[in-house]
Amino acid sequence: MVTVAYILGAGSSGSTLLSMALGNHPEIMTIGEFSQYDKHVAQGLPCSCGQAVTDCGFWSRVAAQVPERREETMPVRPHLSALRVALPGRSRALRRDPFYPLTVQSNLDFYEAVAEVSNCRVIVDASKDAARFYYLYHSGRVRLVPVLMVRDGRAYLDSMNKRRAHRWIPLLLDPGPKGFLRSYGRWVKMNLTSRCLLKGIRFYGNAVRVSYEDLVAAPGQVIKDVCQRLGLEYDTDMLQYHEAEHHNIAGSPARFAPGEIRPMHGWKERLPRSVKLVFGLLGGTFLNGLFGVSSGS
Repeated sequence: MVTVAYILGAGSSGSTLLSMALGNHPEIMTIGEFSQYDKHVAQGLPCSCGQAVTDCGFWSRVAAQVPERREETMPVRPHLSALRVALPGRSRALRRDPFYPLTVQSNLDFYEAVAEVSNCRVIVDASKDAARFYYLYHSGRVRLVPVLMVRDGRAYLDSMNKRRAHRWIPLLLDPGPKGFLRSYGRWVKMNLTSRCLLKGIRFYGNAVRVSYEDLVAAPGQVIKDVCQRLGLEYDTDMLQYHEAEHHNIAGSPARFAPGEIRPMHGWKERLPRSVKLVFGLLGGTFLNGLFGVSSGS
Protein backbone atom coordinates (compact mmCIF):
# COMPACT_ATOMS: atom_id res chain seq x y z
CA MET A 1 0.00 0.00 0.00
CA VAL A 2 1.35 3.39 -1.00
CA THR A 3 1.86 5.99 1.74
CA VAL A 4 0.73 9.49 0.80
CA ALA A 5 1.65 12.58 2.80
CA TYR A 6 -1.31 14.74 1.81
CA ILE A 7 -0.91 18.47 2.49
CA LEU A 8 -4.02 20.39 3.54
CA GLY A 9 -4.57 24.05 4.39
CA ALA A 10 -4.56 27.34 2.50
CA GLY A 11 -2.27 28.17 -0.39
CA SER A 12 0.83 30.35 -0.01
CA SER A 13 1.61 28.58 3.27
CA GLY A 14 4.94 26.99 2.36
CA SER A 15 3.61 23.72 0.96
CA THR A 16 5.88 23.95 -2.10
CA LEU A 17 8.97 24.43 0.09
CA LEU A 18 8.00 21.59 2.42
CA SER A 19 7.08 19.17 -0.36
CA MET A 20 10.33 19.78 -2.26
CA ALA A 21 12.41 19.36 0.90
CA LEU A 22 10.62 16.10 1.68
CA GLY A 23 11.09 15.03 -1.94
CA ASN A 24 14.86 15.17 -1.49
CA HIS A 25 14.64 12.09 0.73
CA PRO A 26 15.65 8.92 -1.17
CA GLU A 27 12.38 7.20 -0.24
CA ILE A 28 10.01 10.13 -0.89
CA MET A 29 8.70 11.44 -4.21
CA THR A 30 6.96 14.81 -4.34
CA ILE A 31 4.43 15.42 -7.12
CA GLY A 32 3.23 18.90 -6.14
CA GLU A 33 -0.46 19.70 -6.52
CA PHE A 34 -1.56 16.58 -8.33
CA SER A 35 -5.17 17.79 -8.55
CA GLN A 36 -3.89 20.19 -11.26
CA TYR A 37 -2.40 17.40 -13.40
CA ASP A 38 -5.16 17.25 -16.02
CA LYS A 39 -5.09 21.04 -16.42
CA HIS A 40 -1.33 20.99 -16.95
CA VAL A 41 -1.60 18.26 -19.56
CA ALA A 42 -4.45 19.95 -21.43
CA GLN A 43 -2.77 23.39 -21.47
CA GLY A 44 0.81 22.26 -21.95
CA LEU A 45 1.93 23.78 -18.65
CA PRO A 46 5.34 22.92 -17.21
CA CYS A 47 6.25 20.92 -14.16
CA SER A 48 9.02 22.25 -11.91
CA CYS A 49 11.75 20.75 -14.12
CA GLY A 50 10.83 23.41 -16.70
CA GLN A 51 9.46 21.08 -19.36
CA ALA A 52 5.81 20.72 -20.27
CA VAL A 53 4.25 17.84 -18.33
CA THR A 54 3.62 16.01 -21.60
CA ASP A 55 7.32 16.32 -22.54
CA CYS A 56 8.76 15.66 -19.08
CA GLY A 57 10.58 12.33 -18.97
CA PHE A 58 9.36 11.50 -15.49
CA TRP A 59 5.68 12.24 -16.11
CA SER A 60 5.83 10.50 -19.51
CA ARG A 61 7.01 7.32 -17.80
CA VAL A 62 4.30 7.68 -15.16
CA ALA A 63 1.57 8.19 -17.77
CA ALA A 64 2.77 5.08 -19.62
CA GLN A 65 2.19 3.03 -16.45
CA VAL A 66 -1.35 4.29 -15.89
CA PRO A 67 -4.27 2.37 -17.42
CA GLU A 68 -6.19 4.33 -20.05
CA ARG A 69 -8.69 6.50 -18.24
CA ARG A 70 -12.28 6.94 -19.28
CA GLU A 71 -13.37 10.48 -20.06
CA GLU A 72 -15.55 10.65 -16.98
CA THR A 73 -12.58 9.93 -14.70
CA MET A 74 -12.26 13.56 -13.73
CA PRO A 75 -11.21 15.49 -10.63
CA VAL A 76 -13.79 16.27 -7.96
CA ARG A 77 -16.78 17.99 -9.51
CA PRO A 78 -15.90 21.69 -9.92
CA HIS A 79 -19.02 23.09 -8.24
CA LEU A 80 -18.44 21.12 -5.04
CA SER A 81 -17.88 23.63 -2.24
CA ALA A 82 -14.93 22.64 -0.06
CA LEU A 83 -16.71 23.73 3.10
CA ARG A 84 -19.56 21.28 2.46
CA VAL A 85 -17.11 18.45 2.98
CA ALA A 86 -16.80 19.35 6.66
CA LEU A 87 -20.51 19.81 7.40
CA PRO A 88 -22.17 17.06 9.46
CA GLY A 89 -24.42 14.89 7.33
CA ARG A 90 -23.27 16.43 4.06
CA SER A 91 -19.88 14.73 4.12
CA ARG A 92 -21.44 11.26 4.18
CA ALA A 93 -23.42 12.12 1.08
CA LEU A 94 -20.19 12.59 -0.85
CA ARG A 95 -19.57 8.87 -0.75
CA ARG A 96 -22.69 8.40 -2.88
CA ASP A 97 -21.32 10.86 -5.43
CA PRO A 98 -20.69 9.09 -8.78
CA PHE A 99 -17.39 10.95 -9.02
CA TYR A 100 -16.17 9.28 -5.84
CA PRO A 101 -14.98 5.88 -7.18
CA LEU A 102 -13.66 7.45 -10.38
CA THR A 103 -11.63 10.07 -8.56
CA VAL A 104 -10.23 7.53 -6.12
CA GLN A 105 -9.27 5.09 -8.87
CA SER A 106 -7.59 7.81 -10.93
CA ASN A 107 -5.56 8.98 -7.94
CA LEU A 108 -4.58 5.47 -6.92
CA ASP A 109 -3.50 4.56 -10.46
CA PHE A 110 -1.20 7.58 -10.57
CA TYR A 111 0.11 7.13 -7.03
CA GLU A 112 1.05 3.52 -7.81
CA ALA A 113 2.67 4.52 -11.10
CA VAL A 114 4.65 7.31 -9.40
CA ALA A 115 5.83 4.88 -6.71
CA GLU A 116 6.92 2.37 -9.34
CA VAL A 117 8.71 4.85 -11.61
CA SER A 118 10.44 6.69 -8.74
CA ASN A 119 11.05 3.56 -6.66
CA CYS A 120 9.81 5.49 -3.61
CA ARG A 121 7.39 4.21 -0.99
CA VAL A 122 6.12 7.62 0.14
CA ILE A 123 4.48 10.24 -2.09
CA VAL A 124 3.86 13.88 -1.18
CA ASP A 125 0.68 15.35 -2.68
CA ALA A 126 0.33 19.08 -1.97
CA SER A 127 -3.12 19.44 -3.59
CA LYS A 128 -4.78 20.89 -0.46
CA ASP A 129 -8.08 19.54 -1.82
CA ALA A 130 -10.30 18.62 1.14
CA ALA A 131 -12.94 16.79 -0.92
CA ARG A 132 -10.31 14.69 -2.70
CA PHE A 133 -8.70 13.85 0.66
CA TYR A 134 -12.12 12.78 1.97
CA TYR A 135 -12.62 10.49 -1.02
CA LEU A 136 -9.19 8.88 -0.58
CA TYR A 137 -9.65 8.47 3.17
CA HIS A 138 -12.93 6.60 2.82
CA SER A 139 -11.56 4.36 0.08
CA GLY A 140 -9.32 2.66 2.64
CA ARG A 141 -6.93 1.81 -0.18
CA VAL A 142 -4.09 4.19 0.59
CA ARG A 143 -2.20 5.03 3.78
CA LEU A 144 -2.83 8.73 4.30
CA VAL A 145 -0.75 10.96 6.55
CA PRO A 146 -2.41 14.41 6.58
CA VAL A 147 -0.02 17.35 6.86
CA LEU A 148 -1.93 20.43 8.02
CA MET A 149 0.00 23.56 7.00
CA VAL A 150 -0.84 26.96 8.43
CA ARG A 151 0.56 30.45 8.02
CA ASP A 152 -0.15 33.76 9.70
CA GLY A 153 -3.16 35.25 7.94
CA ARG A 154 -1.43 38.61 7.67
CA ALA A 155 1.47 37.04 5.77
CA TYR A 156 -1.08 35.33 3.52
CA LEU A 157 -2.74 38.68 2.79
CA ASP A 158 0.65 40.19 1.97
CA SER A 159 1.33 37.34 -0.45
CA MET A 160 -1.99 37.98 -2.19
CA ASN A 161 -1.31 41.72 -2.23
CA LYS A 162 1.91 41.17 -4.18
CA ARG A 163 -0.05 39.26 -6.84
CA ARG A 164 -2.83 41.78 -7.36
CA ALA A 165 -3.37 43.03 -10.90
CA HIS A 166 -4.25 46.59 -9.79
CA ARG A 167 -1.78 47.50 -7.06
CA TRP A 168 -2.85 51.13 -7.26
CA ILE A 169 -6.15 50.21 -5.57
CA PRO A 170 -5.82 49.99 -1.76
CA LEU A 171 -5.85 46.37 -0.62
CA LEU A 172 -8.87 46.94 1.63
CA LEU A 173 -10.93 48.37 -1.27
CA ASP A 174 -9.93 45.91 -3.99
CA PRO A 175 -13.01 43.77 -4.87
CA GLY A 176 -10.91 41.38 -6.95
CA PRO A 177 -9.90 37.80 -6.06
CA LYS A 178 -6.66 39.04 -4.48
CA GLY A 179 -8.34 41.86 -2.56
CA PHE A 180 -8.63 41.87 1.22
CA LEU A 181 -12.13 40.47 1.77
CA ARG A 182 -11.89 37.63 -0.74
CA SER A 183 -8.35 36.73 0.29
CA TYR A 184 -9.26 36.77 3.98
CA GLY A 185 -12.36 34.68 3.31
CA ARG A 186 -10.33 32.15 1.32
CA TRP A 187 -7.72 31.87 4.09
CA VAL A 188 -10.43 31.29 6.69
CA LYS A 189 -12.41 28.82 4.59
CA MET A 190 -9.52 26.60 3.53
CA ASN A 191 -7.98 26.41 6.99
CA LEU A 192 -11.34 25.92 8.71
CA THR A 193 -12.41 23.28 6.20
CA SER A 194 -9.23 21.26 6.67
CA ARG A 195 -9.50 21.46 10.45
CA CYS A 196 -13.20 20.55 10.57
CA LEU A 197 -12.79 17.75 8.05
CA LEU A 198 -10.03 16.06 10.02
CA LYS A 199 -11.97 16.45 13.27
CA GLY A 200 -15.15 15.19 11.60
CA ILE A 201 -13.51 11.93 10.51
CA ARG A 202 -11.63 11.72 13.82
CA PHE A 203 -8.32 12.00 12.00
CA TYR A 204 -7.18 15.30 13.48
CA GLY A 205 -4.94 13.56 16.01
CA ASN A 206 -3.16 11.76 13.18
CA ALA A 207 -2.30 14.98 11.35
CA VAL A 208 1.17 16.47 11.26
CA ARG A 209 0.66 20.15 12.04
CA VAL A 210 3.24 22.45 10.47
CA SER A 211 3.37 26.21 10.95
CA TYR A 212 5.14 28.10 8.18
CA GLU A 213 6.78 30.28 10.80
CA ASP A 214 8.27 27.21 12.49
CA LEU A 215 9.35 25.77 9.14
CA VAL A 216 11.43 28.80 8.16
CA ALA A 217 12.80 29.26 11.68
CA ALA A 218 13.89 25.65 12.25
CA PRO A 219 13.49 23.72 8.96
CA GLY A 220 15.61 20.76 10.04
CA GLN A 221 13.55 20.07 13.15
CA VAL A 222 10.20 20.47 11.36
CA ILE A 223 11.20 18.20 8.48
CA LYS A 224 12.61 15.68 10.95
CA ASP A 225 9.26 15.61 12.77
CA VAL A 226 7.39 15.00 9.51
CA CYS A 227 9.79 12.20 8.56
CA GLN A 228 9.22 10.58 11.94
CA ARG A 229 5.47 10.49 11.33
CA LEU A 230 6.12 8.95 7.92
CA GLY A 231 8.25 6.23 9.49
CA LEU A 232 11.46 7.43 7.84
CA GLU A 233 14.86 8.54 9.07
CA TYR A 234 15.65 12.21 8.60
CA ASP A 235 18.32 12.85 5.96
CA THR A 236 20.36 16.07 6.28
CA ASP A 237 20.53 16.30 2.48
CA MET A 238 16.84 17.15 2.51
CA LEU A 239 17.71 20.78 3.26
CA GLN A 240 19.69 20.85 0.00
CA TYR A 241 16.49 20.29 -1.98
CA HIS A 242 17.19 23.40 -4.06
CA GLU A 243 20.17 21.67 -5.66
CA ALA A 244 18.10 18.75 -6.99
CA GLU A 245 15.58 18.45 -9.82
CA HIS A 246 11.95 17.96 -8.89
CA HIS A 247 8.79 17.27 -10.87
CA ASN A 248 6.12 19.20 -8.99
CA ILE A 249 2.79 19.98 -10.60
CA ALA A 250 1.65 23.57 -9.90
CA GLY A 251 2.54 25.34 -6.64
CA SER A 252 4.31 28.61 -5.98
CA PRO A 253 6.65 30.12 -8.60
CA ALA A 254 9.54 29.24 -6.26
CA ARG A 255 9.37 25.68 -7.61
CA PHE A 256 11.18 26.80 -10.78
CA ALA A 257 14.10 28.41 -8.94
CA PRO A 258 14.03 27.17 -5.35
CA GLY A 259 16.35 28.61 -2.76
CA GLU A 260 17.26 27.78 0.81
CA ILE A 261 14.50 27.89 3.41
CA ARG A 262 14.93 31.12 5.31
CA PRO A 263 12.74 33.44 7.41
CA MET A 264 10.74 35.98 5.43
CA HIS A 265 9.06 38.52 7.67
CA GLY A 266 8.99 41.45 5.25
CA TRP A 267 5.21 41.44 5.37
CA LYS A 268 5.39 43.03 8.82
CA GLU A 269 6.74 46.22 7.23
CA ARG A 270 4.90 45.99 3.89
CA LEU A 271 1.37 45.30 5.08
CA PRO A 272 -0.49 48.56 5.85
CA ARG A 273 -1.41 49.13 9.49
CA SER A 274 -5.04 49.57 8.44
CA VAL A 275 -5.06 46.03 7.02
CA LYS A 276 -3.56 44.61 10.20
CA LEU A 277 -6.19 46.46 12.25
CA VAL A 278 -9.13 45.17 10.17
CA PHE A 279 -7.62 41.68 10.24
CA GLY A 280 -7.70 41.76 14.03
CA LEU A 281 -11.21 43.23 14.17
CA LEU A 282 -12.50 40.39 11.98
CA GLY A 283 -11.12 37.81 14.36
CA GLY A 284 -7.92 37.08 12.47
CA THR A 285 -5.76 37.08 15.61
CA PHE A 286 -8.07 34.57 17.28
CA LEU A 287 -8.11 32.39 14.16
CA ASN A 288 -4.32 32.44 13.96
CA GLY A 289 -4.27 30.84 17.39
CA LEU A 290 -7.09 28.42 16.56
CA PHE A 291 -5.36 27.22 13.38
CA GLY A 292 -2.05 26.76 15.18
CA VAL A 293 0.05 29.59 13.80
CA SER A 294 3.31 29.77 15.73
CA SER A 295 3.08 32.33 18.53
CA GLY A 296 6.64 33.29 17.85
CA SER A 297 5.69 34.84 14.52
